[in-house]
This record gives sequence, C-alpha cells and structure tokens, in this order.
Amino acid sequence: MPTRLAALCLSIMVLVAAACGGDSGASERQTTTADVYVAVLRALIPPFAEGEDKQVVYVTPFDDQKAFPLETQAAVIADLDNVATVRFVDELDAAVHAGESGAPSKGNEVILLGPVTTSTTGPTMEVEAQKYVSETEQIGYRFQVTATADGTLRATELERNAVPPTTSR
Repeated sequence: MPTRLAALCLSIMVLVAAACGGDSGASERQTTTADVYVAVLRALIPPFAEGEDKQVVYVTPFDDQKAFPLETQAAVIADLDNVATVRFVDELDAAVHAGESGAPSKGNEVILLGPVTTSTTGPTMEVEAQKYVSETEQIGYRFQVTATADGTLRATELERNAVPPTTSR
C-alpha cells in the first residue's frame, strides 16, 4: 500500500510540475495593438524639455476606421504617461479648431493612426500614421514595427509624404 501511495503522490507531483513549469512560450506576453501604437507614437512625439509641461497629443483613427477600443486607449495612455498627455478622440474635428482659419490643432500634436497590419515577410507589423498641424500642413508616415532583442518594440519610419489638405472638414 505505501508503494501505491508513493507512486500516486509522485504522479500528482509530475502532473503539477508539468502544468506549472516548462517554457512552452505560452508565458511570453503577446504583442498588442496598443504596444504597436505606443512604438509609433514614441517615434512621432518629440521629447519635452526638462521643466516643461508634457505635450498634449490627440490621437484619432483615420476617417474610414472605427474608434479605438477602450482597452487599447487605456494601455496607450498608461504606457505614454511619462512622455505626453494622450487624449483619444473619435473624429479629427474634436482635435482641431475647425472654426478658425487653417483649422489648427488643439494640442501640441494631432496624430491619426491607421490599422496595424502584419507583414507577410516576417514578424513585423506596419502602421500608417499622419501628423496634423493645420488644414494645410499634414504629413503622412508609414512605419515598420519590430521587436528588439530585449522584447520592446521599435517603430522605423519607412516613408514620409506631404498629405493634401483632405482630412479636416
């Protein structure tokens, strides 16, 4: 009887160890859309000088997109808290002074973010973004986002183009 009990205890311990231990990769944190957006925003938001207030950055989706999920918004805001005050808006009109000449931005930056697309050539993602300064001054970007050796994400600018004044209303 003691041999059976010992064998049963040993079997249970092996099952518990197998369930809890090992490096199956499942414990690695999955990259989220928020992580990708944080990398792109870090590349687009200029650093603020010591002693200055953090910039106010409005983030909005392109016109043909839905609003960002609240979980994505909360994660981006939390991750960039030491860099800028990020405010998500559902439409560009909420981030600009539409009634003023040239429709200038309300904050230091207004950034439009496109959807995250996965590359077919490897573990990279791409995002289109646009900086809105005024109705006549807008810059379009295309970023490639990759993981670094330490697991953080880095956004690399692939393309930059002037955008015709089509995003303000």
